[in-house]
Amino acid sequence: MATINQHFKVSRTPRTSSKNKHDAVPQAVAPITTTDQAVDDHAAQQVLLDFDMCSKYGPMSGMTRMQRWERAAAAGLDPPVMVQHLLLEKGLDSVHNQPTLMKGK
Repeated sequence: MATINQHFKVSRTPRTSSKNKHDAVPQAVAPITTTDQAVDDHAAQQVLLDFDMCSKYGPMSGMTRMQRWERAAAAGLDPPVMVQHLLLEKGLDSVHNQPTLMKGK
C-alpha cells in the first residue's frame, strides 16, 4: 500500500528562529483623529434624529423641529430640553431646524 508521501512531494521551507519572529517591532498605526467639533456634531445629530423618530411627540410632517418641540411642550408631553437647546444653539434658520422631508404627505 502506498503512503501519502509517495503521492505528494514533500517540500520543506527553512524555519526562522522563533526568537526573531517575536522580536519584530510592530509598525505604528496612525491614530484615528476626530475633532471635538465632529464628535459634538454627531452627538447633536443623533439627539435630533431620536427626537424625529419618537412618535410620542406627535406627527412631524410639514413642520420644523422647533415647531414640533413647542407643540409637544404645549401639550405637556415633556420633549427633551436638549433638543430645544440644540436648535437654539444652531440657529432657527440652520439645516437642523428645516421642515422634514415628509412635507405634504
